[in-house]
Amino acid sequence: MSKNQRIVVLDLASRHMSMAVCSVLEDKTIKVEERVTEEVKDCMKFGQITNNAYVGNAIRKMKTSLESKLNIRITELYIGFGDSSIKTHRIVDFVYTQGTSTNATNEIKQKELDTLAARFADVKLSQDDLMMLTKYPIEYRADNEVVENPLGRYADRLHATYNYITCVQKTIKLINNAVRGLNINIKGYIPNVTVLHLATASDVERKEGAVIIDLGEQLTDVEIVYNDKVWYAISIPTGMNSLDFDINMFGVPTQYVPVVRANSNYAIAEKAPNESFQYGAGNRRSEVIVRNVALVIQARLTDIFTQINDVVERLRKEKWIPENFASTIILTGGGSNIKDIAELATTIFTTAVDVRVGSCEYGLDAESVTENMDGHDATLAGIMIYAATLGSCFVEQNKEVKRGNSVTRSVGLTVSEDEYAQNNTQIADDANKVGESTTNDNSSSTKPADDKKDGGEVNDIDFGGQDVDKQKDNIFTKIKRIGIELTKSITSSVENDTDINSVIDNDKTGKRDKNIKGGL
Repeated sequence: MSKNQRIVVLDLASRHMSMAVCSVLEDKTIKVEERVTEEVKDCMKFGQITNNAYVGNAIRKMKTSLESKLNIRITELYIGFGDSSIKTHRIVDFVYTQGTSTNATNEIKQKELDTLAARFADVKLSQDDLMMLTKYPIEYRADNEVVENPLGRYADRLHATYNYITCVQKTIKLINNAVRGLNINIKGYIPNVTVLHLATASDVERKEGAVIIDLGEQLTDVEIVYNDKVWYAISIPTGMNSLDFDINMFGVPTQYVPVVRANSNYAIAEKAPNESFQYGAGNRRSEVIVRNVALVIQARLTDIFTQINDVVERLRKEKWIPENFASTIILTGGGSNIKDIAELATTIFTTAVDVRVGSCEYGLDAESVTENMDGHDATLAGIMIYAATLGSCFVEQNKEVKRGNSVTRSVGLTVSEDEYAQNNTQIADDANKVGESTTNDNSSSTKPADDKKDGGEVNDIDFGGQDVDKQKDNIFTKIKRIGIELTKSITSSVENDTDINSVIDNDKTGKRDKNIKGGL
């Protein structure tokens, strides 16, 4: 087995979990080799796992499916997750540079940066139940001037602003419990809300400012990006499942809500047809006006967008984001499929430069997106792109054992169909000959010479006067044992990188491998 440069990621979504295996191409784009999905309805609540056994079983199924399709064994992966407890904290600190401005010896050197980094590393969280997921600098100031790279600048003080992304420890413990027993090492926990921009925002949008809104099933993730860094990230515990609740309160029975919502999928009620839609069966059929349902959807979306706009404006007022922040609103996730949703968002985000629906446009190989990804899988795509910057996963590639026209993908004994049929025929003939010899001589043990003549090689077995059927059963049992032992011998040789042909030859000459227990 050898280490393969692959990346394995798991997206713990609210309804449909996804696991994917990808690799990095020469142009630094991500190629998605395979992706599988499992539904985990009612097993997550606002990002937290509520049924470890069910989620763990779903992960096991996806892992097994990927291993089978790619002929690999997964031992490591990155896990992306969402949680309503994810928050952004900000700390500002500074150090004095050596010397004064009069003698020009106050140059900012690596020593000052290291001192600041050490201070930020010692920051203690205000709550004991919080866990720090990541921390990073978003801005440096040489005195009062914002600088990209402070090294070599002259200033009396060097300021640094760090962001800390946290969540409650319970979320991570539940994830660990779900994957326990799967023989998987978790290489890193990636908050979904911090990677949305990687596949949806252009370089210009990341530099000048963008607000990426992921409209998920139970959560609405909001990520604010500026100068190619995540300046703010938060998960709002209101998702698209709230639309189902609203439609249900409108008078539609729960079992018919999905079909009514699908046929009234308009963000702007005025653009919805003013016609009725029937649902139900038999004499219990009912109807609703499509435009009336669209009014319910529009009201909920307006409420979500208003909350987000209030957050952005508050951050701007409190100077958490720069004054020259030119926000582009990018909508993604399952909720972005609602018709005219971008137009509705434009009426609410009045200070936005542009509002559009985003898809997996950046960082991925185009062919991979077409074959394995949905255009709105921005979260999974972002997890893969970010994980690639952290390092590859250890993935064991199963060796192929070739013998003639046959191939064994996992380690074991395999023969071609022709060889299999021929061997079965020969075994049956040998068994019949032994049976005939036993019938004619009444006992195979009384005339060993005749038995050897009639029975061929298999007559080295002493049947002790058993009847014909038992003799045949013993023959097949012992032949099966030979096959099992030979398989074990080949397995041992492959794992130790020895020559398979030598193992087979030794087996034929009676020189059994010392690792094989038992025998004839």
